[in-house]
Amino acid sequence: MHHAPCTMQNINTMKKRSIITTIFSPLGGDAAGRGGLKKLLLLFTFAFGLFTFSLAQQGAIQLPATGQTTSYHAGDDGDLQNGIAWPEERYTDHEDGTATDKLTDLMWATEGNILATRNPDFDQDYIVGDGSVNWTTALDYIAELNQENYLGYNDWRLPNIMELMSILDLGVPDTALSVYHPFTNLQQSYWSSTTGYDKGIAFAITVFEWEIHSNSKYQPGQVMWYSKLLSEDYYADNRKVYVLPVRGEHGSGLIELPRTTQEKSYYPGDDLDQSMGVQWPTPRFFDYNDSTITDRLTGLMWTQNADPLAMFGFGWGDEITWTQVFSYLDSLNNRNYCGHNDWRLPNRHEILSLRDFGGEYLYTYLPENNTFTYPGGRYWTSTTSASSTEKVHAVNITLIDVTLELLKEDPTFARIWPVRTDNIPPSPGSIQGKIMHQGNPLKDVKLSLEGPVNATVSTDANGDYYMSALPPGSYSITPSKFYYSFNPETITVNLTTQNKIKDFSAVLTTTHGWQNLRANLPESFSIRDMHFIGQEGWLAGGRDKVYYTPDGGLSFQIQYLPESSGISSSVFMKSNTEGYVVTGNGHILKTEDGGSNWYLLHAPGNVLNSVHFPPNSDTGFTCGTGGTVWSFDDTSITDISTPTVSHLKSICFPESINEGKVLGEVY
Repeated sequence: MHHAPCTMQNINTMKKRSIITTIFSPLGGDAAGRGGLKKLLLLFTFAFGLFTFSLAQQGAIQLPATGQTTSYHAGDDGDLQNGIAWPEERYTDHEDGTATDKLTDLMWATEGNILATRNPDFDQDYIVGDGSVNWTTALDYIAELNQENYLGYNDWRLPNIMELMSILDLGVPDTALSVYHPFTNLQQSYWSSTTGYDKGIAFAITVFEWEIHSNSKYQPGQVMWYSKLLSEDYYADNRKVYVLPVRGEHGSGLIELPRTTQEKSYYPGDDLDQSMGVQWPTPRFFDYNDSTITDRLTGLMWTQNADPLAMFGFGWGDEITWTQVFSYLDSLNNRNYCGHNDWRLPNRHEILSLRDFGGEYLYTYLPENNTFTYPGGRYWTSTTSASSTEKVHAVNITLIDVTLELLKEDPTFARIWPVRTDNIPPSPGSIQGKIMHQGNPLKDVKLSLEGPVNATVSTDANGDYYMSALPPGSYSITPSKFYYSFNPETITVNLTTQNKIKDFSAVLTTTHGWQNLRANLPESFSIRDMHFIGQEGWLAGGRDKVYYTPDGGLSFQIQYLPESSGISSSVFMKSNTEGYVVTGNGHILKTEDGGSNWYLLHAPGNVLNSVHFPPNSDTGFTCGTGGTVWSFDDTSITDISTPTVSHLKSICFPESINEGKVLGEVY
């Protein structure tokens, strides 16, 4: 059963005990800094033991083992080997160019560079015929395989990131695949069909180590992202990405893989087009009011505070070495932290299960509607490197650079996020309903649930919400959405039996007026211009940056301009993909993919303050200091300045290329 929350009294007691221990330590020093932290944690080693129990996961899916079976420290991945064990012979090689993975029951094409060996003429990207292609070309080639009924099948797909990660064996050095894998002609990295937070990138995995620069290497099994349109710079760095087709339904293997949250399709055959995997439970996260959060997808319980070191007298965001982690966990378990004494360091699969690969969020790539506090940065896992006894896998929650390998000891430090297996079975109780506005369903309304468990869900495109696996009790449900108010404001639902289902609907009234969305911006900057097409918007004003919103200003993403472009002054989008920016350094930049990538088009000099295109015209106009006005297209630029004003602030051609207007100042 769940226990009372971890109170400040308990935390302060732990802190006092830590201080007393340090006072009597022959090492001396205080525990406030990183050096003191090392000394303090080392003192716990002799006093406390790590308590572990084998508990069944109560989640919608069960995670597989990582493949690491070598242990370097009690409590590490090789020691505990959490997760569903693999079949002794993992693959069935059909000896016809396909093999079935018994763990997932997915069938893979075994040729590791199928495009180069089978259809080299299809590859016209960069080095023609080498098999490394842009993301869109990879999806086009999958469509070609299906058109040709390759090996007797017409349902091949580019694997999503969950499917692609499922073949990794983190216990094998040099090549992150099982020793007796059936693949031939393997290449360094492979595309997934999953688009990340930025529509211009897609996730990929590495299969074996290769060197990018003298001081930069990709490790076997690393999860990363690439621009969907690789550039010559990528090829200069030897960053090449290949195609590995997969087919088959989910559900008949030893494990089931979860679906990503991809909500937009960016190209035929991509992740959302396929929508493979187990749907997440709703709500996914349960807050039991005891400083723990249970993930009902995996059945894992996490500390609600993703920076627990800060609660014990250390600084926010403080980091420790990998070996110090286990002494810290010993202390948590000895004190029965939050009512449990089986906290452990998560393996790589477990902490990666928290990453939302299909989400569109900044700073922390965690699932929407989570209630974790202080997540961010890189976290240790219990999974050690198969290629180096000195290294261990880490996962970055803050950046889209997903996984990396770090040294176990100084000078490398990372954060800790304790986990345990939650053995409480889910309840069958559920609450559902619909929210309408003027007879139409309202999407993306957040509903906060408070009661025996706290959680948050959102309405779908049909205005429906659904909350499942709820224990009996009295709950309040409160909807919220920008620009809207609700009637009633809150509804109380009494779940008297576990099988009771309560339906309700809310009447919506629109709240008129302006809403300040500045708090949603990722940085503080002076907004100089904006351009919207529907709910998609681009804001100018950042240094070497443009700020993009996919949802009318509720959230923003940073789009980077080439270095030294200066402060973006004005933006004009001809479509959702094609657009132009001018900057304070006199640069005109263009994007052809909605802003994921911007490149320099012209550099006429002077400060440029405004850019505009007449309707249905390929010729644009920009103006700036010194009374300068320029007309330009993608190949040339012409000075058409007027000397009557010294500072032009805005230019506009509202009806045609034959009549324009400028706003300026005379000094």
